[in-house]
Amino acid sequence: MFSQEFSGLEVGNQIFDNLAITNNRIIFYKRTGLIFRKDHVATIGLSKITGMQFKEKGVISKKGVVTLHLKEENDMELVAGLSTMKYLYQSLASKIQ
Repeated sequence: MFSQEFSGLEVGNQIFDNLAITNNRIIFYKRTGLIFRKDHVATIGLSKITGMQFKEKGVISKKGVVTLHLKEENDMELVAGLSTMKYLYQSLASKIQ
């Protein structure tokens, strides 16, 4: 299992703080609120991923972009720090068949 904390993982138009990859799913997680805590969780099954792509974005402050190609859905872009996204791409590549 791969688990990583982020300081702002962009997934589409949403920002998440944590990501975990299990044998079957990718789980995105964010907790909001100071007093009244709220959890926001989104998941995607690994079986829905048909392929993926990695690219670098930016000149000075580089970011890594992993694009997930999904069955019967629009592509999903994950954007965060370059080194973290390279590691995420390698971890996902070993899980996807």
